[in-house]
Amino acid sequence: MSRSYVEMGVTSIPVMMSFALSSLLVSMGNYLMMYESGNPQSIMMMMSLISFSMVTMIWFRDSIRDSQVGLYPISFVSNSMMFIGFVIFSEVMVFLGVLWSFSWSMLIPSVWTGFEWPLVGMSFFDPFSLPLLGTSLLISSAVFVTWSHGSSSLKGTMISLLFSILLGSSFVCIQFIEYLSSSFTISSSSFGSCFFVATGLHGLHVIIGLFFLAFSLFRLSRFHNAILDGPIWYWHFVDYVWLLVFTMGYLFPSL
Repeated sequence: MSRSYVEMGVTSIPVMMSFALSSLLVSMGNYLMMYESGNPQSIMMMMSLISFSMVTMIWFRDSIRDSQVGLYPISFVSNSMMFIGFVIFSEVMVFLGVLWSFSWSMLIPSVWTGFEWPLVGMSFFDPFSLPLLGTSLLISSAVFVTWSHGSSSLKGTMISLLFSILLGSSFVCIQFIEYLSSSFTISSSSFGSCFFVATGLHGLHVIIGLFFLAFSLFRLSRFHNAILDGPIWYWHFVDYVWLLVFTMGYLFPSL
């Protein structure tokens, strides 16, 4: 009897992925709690990130091999898009929680901060300097990734994907420069905590989106099939979330 699903063999990749992701989250939490120069947790965090990336690439490689030998039915594509939709929905819930804490701290300041939000005397980023430039780069990247999806030629798709990756990478660099020049830290009241959690979580999603786009570009450069719908959905999700983060983390405090 024919089946519409794939029966996978025994593999250790999900277990390896769980260990790598757990190690990454634990080391990242320890690094944030014990932030100081020369913190060994930073080395552990980088090693965990490298391990997570390697396991992800191995998983992608095995999935591609299985699809090339015909193990995946046609329904796999629609099921994959449904899975990506659920992932994006879960990420939306995460960001709603972070942005809600931002709103709660802003609308109902704590007695520990003197009923002031943000704290009096804190120096904020000028939203119309580097943050506005980063926003323009990210929106331009979304335009190019949409152009790549609608392009009628392989060359046009690859060029627009490349521009989108370069613009997204520039956005990450600007975020890094902002962190280095920041006059407050993650422990600077509830504003600092909400700001760095929101922007840091978004930056992590941008890096993941860049990885997906780069993987799609690599597949296209080898004249292989690449499903662009999933990465494009994810990239537009990153864009929309940034508009909310930019409004609450940069515009409102400067008013």
